[in-house]
Amino acid sequence: MRIGIDIDNVLCDFTRSFLAYTNEKMGASFRYDDVTQYELWALWDGTLEEGVALVKDFFASEHARKMPALDGAQQAGKKMHTLGHDLSLITSRFAEHRPITNQWLAKHFPDNPFAKIHFSDNINSRQEKKSKADICHKLSIDTLIEDSAHYALECAPICRQVILLDHPWNRNHSLPANVKRARSWSEAVEMIQKNQPTI
Repeated sequence: MRIGIDIDNVLCDFTRSFLAYTNEKMGASFRYDDVTQYELWALWDGTLEEGVALVKDFFASEHARKMPALDGAQQAGKKMHTLGHDLSLITSRFAEHRPITNQWLAKHFPDNPFAKIHFSDNINSRQEKKSKADICHKLSIDTLIEDSAHYALECAPICRQVILLDHPWNRNHSLPANVKRARSWSEAVEMIQKNQPTI
């Protein structure tokens, strides 16, 4: 099976690390459960431009380098690779963050079960932009594992199934039949095994 996997809040615990950085920088006290929408800058009534600038600053900080892997992600990556699945990373990170992304993956996933990293559409790109749906279509992704309800809905018509890892910012959305919510990585792997197409 061809599986697409997001990075932030799927492989790594981005939001908690980003909030620790933001709280330190702003003297704020934002918590993980305060993040009820995907656009993090809404927390402080900021603009998209301010949010982008803060994300770039974050990725240049030690907080980004110290991001832990999300619970269960490393074990799930190994298991899916061992089961013979073709794993590709599909992220909306800026392409300029490829070096730190590679460093983080080398540290937390040293066995590298992932075939390749694909950077999707972002406002910083000067190249032809590609959405996550475009990438899923090009790679013939069967299953996408994602934390954003927006991207899950965008890719649902392309993928046979989308697994939405549960977070506070994706709970207030109606989901089509082929988008399933998983409360943990172990539950996500179970869904993949149950829905693996038979030959």
